Amino acid sequence: MTQAKKINITSDDISGAGGANQITPGDYEASVVEVSDHIAKSGNEGWKWTVQVGRLKLTTFTMFTPNAKWKLIEVMSALGIPMETGEVSFDPQNYIGKTLGVELIEDPNDSRYLEINKFFPVGTKDVIDTAKADEVDNKDVPF
Repeated sequence: MTQAKKINITSDDISGAGGANQITPGDYEASVVEVSDHIAKSGNEGWKWTVQVGRLKLTTFTMFTPNAKWKLIEVMSALGIPMETGEVSFDPQNYIGKTLGVELIEDPNDSRYLEINKFFPVGTKDVIDTAKADEVDNKDVPF
């Protein structure tokens, strides 16, 4: 059975300035953590991607529809896959652990959170070092 606990919440916690995630908007190197099948509410098929930047995990979706396929092509290009016309076989599971560049922006609905705006190949842009964002004071870790 779960027991009640006293938790100290600071103004930094509420504003999003506290904790392990000190990443700001910008260009970063990320790694692919997970890819799974996804069906949108509209019934369209695609993939749900989880990528990690420092300690931050972000989710994005690529869909197979003609109007949304551009995002899948952007991800494939960022992973270094040569683009060619015609039917292409692509298994995203082969890219778990691979790196790619991500441009992070503030979520337009809630500026406390970040979202992926674009993907790009690693080495084509200068990226922000997440090492400083990963420094966490042990007394701030809740477990």
